[in-house]
Order: sequence, then C-alpha cells, then structure tokens
Amino acid sequence: MTTSLYTPYTFHPLPPPSVHKNTVKTLLLPEMFLFDYGVVVFWGMTLEEELRILKELGPFEEEKLEMNDVETEEFRYYYNEYHQPRIYNDIITLRHPSNYLVKLTISHAIAQSVKMTLFERLIDDTINDTKYIPQVMAENGTIQMSSVQYTGHTRDILV
Repeated sequence: MTTSLYTPYTFHPLPPPSVHKNTVKTLLLPEMFLFDYGVVVFWGMTLEEELRILKELGPFEEEKLEMNDVETEEFRYYYNEYHQPRIYNDIITLRHPSNYLVKLTISHAIAQSVKMTLFERLIDDTINDTKYIPQVMAENGTIQMSSVQYTGHTRDILV
C-alpha cells in the first residue's frame, strides 16, 4: 500500500500588481488521497509527516509490500491562476489550492502510474526468474523439475 508522493516545496507565484492588491490569502493545508488499490498520494507534507501517517495506516494494510517493492515518485507543484492545470517535467501546475478535484484527478493518474510501475517490475522479476526453463527445455528436451515446482512457475507466469 505504501506509495507516496513527497512534495516538500510549494511555489506561490505572485499575481500581477493590479490583482495583488485585493487578493485574499488562502490557507494552504497538506492533503492526502488514499486509493483502495493500495496507493497513497500526499500533497504538501514533509517526509516525516508522510512516514507518520503511513505508520498509522499500517494496521489496515491487507498485503504489506517488501521495502524494495515500494514505489515512490516525487513531484513539485505550484499554484498559478493564469495557467491550466498540467504536469510537465515532474512539475505540477494548479490554478487554486481549494480545487481538490483537480488534485484528486492528478493523484489518481500518478497513483495508477506508480502501481503500473510496480506491476511491470514484478513481471520483469518473474520473467527473469523463469527464463531458464524454456532454454533448458530447448537444449535438453526435458527439465529436471517436480510437477509442484513446474505448476508453481506456471502459476507465477499466469498470475
């Protein structure tokens, strides 16, 4: 479950001087989006805050990942009401801090990307762990493996 987005820096460009005079300051609060497929996306929290929250979520994990399987992406973000929301070169541009739906949308896309990266790595590991089987069979015409081992490798490949 523990994939996070660490964003320690928030950039706040100033609007043009004519607009700046009557601008009301918006309170910026850290945010977190927790997805049911095991990904957490944090906005505006320090690493310590993120780790504390992940520790609190620990009892609710259904399948704990090994530490080397945990994927982490880091982006920077800032607010600029004159530009469309976008992601470019790992920098996220948002129009206004109160628009949580845009953050949710971006968080969902990032979460799916991170989850896909984990799946791709697990597939690569499975291929690397089993690639000797067809090589040995091609060379020898048979393989010295019990049916339980063979079934286990077949299950790993298909699952």
